[in-house]
Amino acid sequence: MKKLQFCLMIFIVFTVVFSASVLFGKGEPPPPAAPEPEPEEVAPPVEVKPLIIGTTDKLTGAIDSAQAYDFHTWEIFWNMSVGLLTYKPGTTELVPGLAAEMPTVSPDGLEYTFKLRRGLKFSDGTPFDASVVKHSIDRVFNTRGDPAWLVTVFVKEVQVVDDYTVKFILNDVFGYFPALVATVPYYPVSPKVYPID
Repeated sequence: MKKLQFCLMIFIVFTVVFSASVLFGKGEPPPPAAPEPEPEEVAPPVEVKPLIIGTTDKLTGAIDSAQAYDFHTWEIFWNMSVGLLTYKPGTTELVPGLAAEMPTVSPDGLEYTFKLRRGLKFSDGTPFDASVVKHSIDRVFNTRGDPAWLVTVFVKEVQVVDDYTVKFILNDVFGYFPALVATVPYYPVSPKVYPID
């Protein structure tokens, strides 16, 4: 009887060892468990403080690209914002700003198509895309502030081609249109902060 119990115990041990070797790769130990991912570091909250700019003049208009039409206010815009096109510092050379590249122009000179930079957001968190550019130009048309003529005389309409492509259709051929796009009334604004009234 003891011999039978001993044989039975040997059989059980052999079965367990054999089963483990089949399950875990012929007698090799089981692969180590994947390490647990380390917790992501969370950036500390940023303290929001007002931006103070020392000036030698006073603002004569609102801090609104559709309303402001004086050199001093535009100078503030040039320091805190950017248009689709801008100037290379210290030169009169136009370079892409919020546009990813210089615009393509249709053969008849009436359509300027801009590819936009991706992954940008306004300080309020609103993503920058083609619909924002259209909104901003439509708002200039609707607001009819002092600088609106810099847009309305030249632009017939703005079309969203896709999320990051926008097309300006002009009223006539204006070879200097890219220089106009670099002016403040063409600057994109957040629809949350500057809705169309």
